[in-house]
Amino acid sequence: MKRMICLLCCLGLIQIWSVPVWGEGECSHLNRMSQSKPATCTSAGYMREICENCGEVLSEDVFPATGHQLGDWYVITEPTCETPGEKAANCICGQVLAQIPPTGHSYGAWVTISTEGNREVQESICKNCGDVRERTVEKDESKPSEPEEKPDFSPDPDPEPVSDPKGWTHRGDKTYYYLSGRKYATGWLELENWYYFNEEGIMQTGWQQIDGQTYYLGEDGMMQTGWLQDEGRWYWLSESGAMRKGWQQIGNGNWYYFDGAGVMQTGWFQDAQGKWYWLSDTGAMKTGWHQTAPGRWYYFGSSGEMQTGWLYQGDSWYYLGSDGVMQTGWVKSDRGYWYYMEPSGRMKTGWLWTANGWYCLSLLDGHMLTSCYAPDGHWINEQGLWQP
Repeated sequence: MKRMICLLCCLGLIQIWSVPVWGEGECSHLNRMSQSKPATCTSAGYMREICENCGEVLSEDVFPATGHQLGDWYVITEPTCETPGEKAANCICGQVLAQIPPTGHSYGAWVTISTEGNREVQESICKNCGDVRERTVEKDESKPSEPEEKPDFSPDPDPEPVSDPKGWTHRGDKTYYYLSGRKYATGWLELENWYYFNEEGIMQTGWQQIDGQTYYLGEDGMMQTGWLQDEGRWYWLSESGAMRKGWQQIGNGNWYYFDGAGVMQTGWFQDAQGKWYWLSDTGAMKTGWHQTAPGRWYYFGSSGEMQTGWLYQGDSWYYLGSDGVMQTGWVKSDRGYWYYMEPSGRMKTGWLWTANGWYCLSLLDGHMLTSCYAPDGHWINEQGLWQP
């Protein structure tokens, strides 16, 4: 018994011929469909060819889980002496969290707070959290007691006699702030804004290294925060005024990268792990599809990392070269299979017409068939061309 089948839909050709119908209870698997699930960081993916009639899986390729592709870590919660903190890194699958161990106490020197006979009660204060620990020790009467430390009186920076200065005082190109009498401010001072004075009481301006952090103080001495442009370069100063480095999420959620000198980066950027990112003219990190030059499309994951190799996006497969550029036309994979990528970059499946003739591309994974029979029963030669 025979029936007539039109292969217009599956072959792209108007060809009609007769094929045998299998016996009762058997399936010829003529109607096939493909199923695919991309591998994720934590779960495997697959590409399958399934018979639409009986549901049998005719072929299957399994792709292992890719594992997380993490960007630079950034701190969410700072650890304390006794409490762990939390850090995060962005992956193509989302945010990955990890714990930061507690820093542990950093106690200062022991200081005597009371004496009873030959016993001394001493305390030591943690420089980080202020926690106090105490101990009682026996005094060593054999050693002479050390003289108490004398206070260090700073010299008056003003050579001219001043009766009772208060507030701002200018001497030449130097500016001071007197608190009362002849006592001038040193270190940080908060008035309407924050100012910094050195040990001699002179107000500081410009870039300053203070306690391991970098700050920028305007010409009027006021500490700057937020975006700062200096000599054509952009910097980001936190609410505390400290200059930030590395990855920073600012404002509307955009990510920016600042180098070791605090300068905002633009264009291509490669991190210490060798991963590439694209930072716009404004410094904002790009995600998704982006064209950096005519005809050069790239895809950047949710972490901003440039993708390479096979990419499953929007129900279609794309192939990105080792340089990240989206490929079009014929592409040869590492396994030696040929694929055809449309001008949009999407992988082609089914029949393909070119100037050379007809090619048959697997409905399962898109690779070009060679040296086998096409679904219409005609031979596909070793060059992949259909021979009627």
